[in-house]
Amino acid sequence: MQVNNNIRILLPFLVIGLLFGCGGSGGSTPDGDTDAPDQEETLDQEEAVQCISGVAARPLPVAADETFDLGPYLMQPKPDSIVVMWRTLEAADGLVEYGLDEALGSSTGHQDSLLIHEVTLTGLTPDTRYFYRVASAGVTSAMHHFHTAPEAGQPFRIAAWGDNQNGPDVFATVLQGIAGAHPYFLLGVGDHVQDGKDAELWKTQLFGPARALFHEVAFYAAIGNHEKNASHLYDLYSYPHTDDIDNHESFYSFTYGNAFFLVINTNLIFFPVVDYETEISTWLREQVASPEAQNATWRIALAHEPGYAEAWGDGSCTYEGYLPVREFLMPLLEEHHFHAYLSGHTHGYERGMTGGGMAYFVTGGGGGGLDAWCLDWPTTTVAHYEHHFLSMEFGCDQLAIEALYPDGARFDWLTLSRSDYGQIVDQGPVADLPPPVINSDSPTLQDR
Repeated sequence: MQVNNNIRILLPFLVIGLLFGCGGSGGSTPDGDTDAPDQEETLDQEEAVQCISGVAARPLPVAADETFDLGPYLMQPKPDSIVVMWRTLEAADGLVEYGLDEALGSSTGHQDSLLIHEVTLTGLTPDTRYFYRVASAGVTSAMHHFHTAPEAGQPFRIAAWGDNQNGPDVFATVLQGIAGAHPYFLLGVGDHVQDGKDAELWKTQLFGPARALFHEVAFYAAIGNHEKNASHLYDLYSYPHTDDIDNHESFYSFTYGNAFFLVINTNLIFFPVVDYETEISTWLREQVASPEAQNATWRIALAHEPGYAEAWGDGSCTYEGYLPVREFLMPLLEEHHFHAYLSGHTHGYERGMTGGGMAYFVTGGGGGGLDAWCLDWPTTTVAHYEHHFLSMEFGCDQLAIEALYPDGARFDWLTLSRSDYGQIVDQGPVADLPPPVINSDSPTLQDR
């Protein structure tokens, strides 16, 4: 591993996101890989969508509304629909009012008496800002906003982070940086609470600190080991169902704009220690080869555990990444030209590139105690153990991924090319980073 060795240099301004020309060429297909795997079903030339250059900065007001116990918060944004959720302290009915301005004008809801309210709004216009508010038992929230997803094939920007458990105060500063990046939606790579079976932690460690941001920006997440497969996760999240697999909302996929996202529960990935197929491995093979994946310009997988890790706990090197991810999942993703694999579990930032041309990122710096570096992987090029988040811009021709401190200062980046799989157009870090050192404040292995 090459670790840069001088001083950390902070940018004197807030980095809102990489801005670059997309240069969408007329008549191009959504899949820009010149040697992508053959597919039985691909888009016809006349069905191809021309990518519109540039990513607009959506307005993002951030103000916490504590009318209800949790939320309202947003899930599953699509071009024509979105899910609105909130939790009340007592069972009640639920109503969402929404429209293109503060007059609202449309509403939908339920009459059942529930604690957790999940309302799907349909018939919406793509890439459009809506006003909304929610009501239960005669009590109405403040006014908030959501954006529908852009049309298929269009560019956008997101933010990603992981492992904010047990660090709500630090997480709050990370969230401020994320808000400054103006993401279209959010990705979490797991361990968002310390103990998923403790109901109160979902409020104090995730939905409470993120309340203001979650009012306005939808959230997708992978499950981590600390969520403990608890029922609270499945009750509070609303994700696409995978009917062929138990724990079906911890394995799912979705498309957004010009990208395909595959979300994986690495707690249940145990192969290829033995050579056999399971319902999970079969589903994964189907997903990576699907027309939805292969017709997308960009393909991203996310899960909690990394394939490669250079740090752990007190620097004892008892963890070097998860073998099934390294030997089964990552090669499968490479084979089908996935551009990046995002994970957490290790508390810090790491970046590398597999031999098959896929970038990988550890983004476990969301708020938990930081880990200590202890070993080298030859494929890992940057290791930096600070709290941070990722900003990812999915352009027409380039995928730009930035690593940012909570104050928005950029310390590393990687830009990939659409036209040549695995080609690095540009990369960081901003300046030489300090060498990894043993961190005396690192958590014990029992806390991990």
